[in-house]
Order: sequence, then C-alpha cells, then structure tokens
Amino acid sequence: MQRPNRRTLLKGGLLSVAGMAGLPSLSAAAEEASTPYNRPKLKITDIRTAEVRVHGYQVHVRVYTDQGIIGQGESTDAASGNVPLIRSFS
Repeated sequence: MQRPNRRTLLKGGLLSVAGMAGLPSLSAAAEEASTPYNRPKLKITDIRTAEVRVHGYQVHVRVYTDQGIIGQGESTDAASGNVPLIRSFS
C-alpha cells in the first residue's frame, strides 16, 4: 500500500466536500417528492379473506389497490367475528 501524499489527500477532501454540497438539494428533492399532496391517490379495489384453522383460528386478509400494491395481514384474537366485519368494508 502506498503512503498517501498531499495530492491524494486533497483530492479525497475535495470529493467529500463536493458530495456534501449536493446533500441539501438531494434532501429537498426527496422531501418534495414524498409529501402527501404529491402522491397519487390510492384506491382499494378488492379485499379478500381466508379463514385458516391449523393451530387455532386465524383470518388472513389481503387488500388490493389500483396501483398494484398488495397489503396483507392476519387476525387471531376474536377472529371468528372479524370475517363479516372485514367483508363489510368491500
């Protein structure tokens, strides 16, 4: 390994300063793009449930959206009463 000389130290220092100078503009662009007002509206298109009785009673839920995003979750406490409640949302 070569010993660092003045030129390599200055070059490394200038690159790090240049990189840090770009951080505020990158931060502002990310913040502007991710505000709730700029996001497209997400609509739920379908809700599907599956009742499972393997190790107790569980209800698995999938929520489908118009943008292809799928959410999934499960219910275990008082799950038998949740299916009609979940289906009432669709």
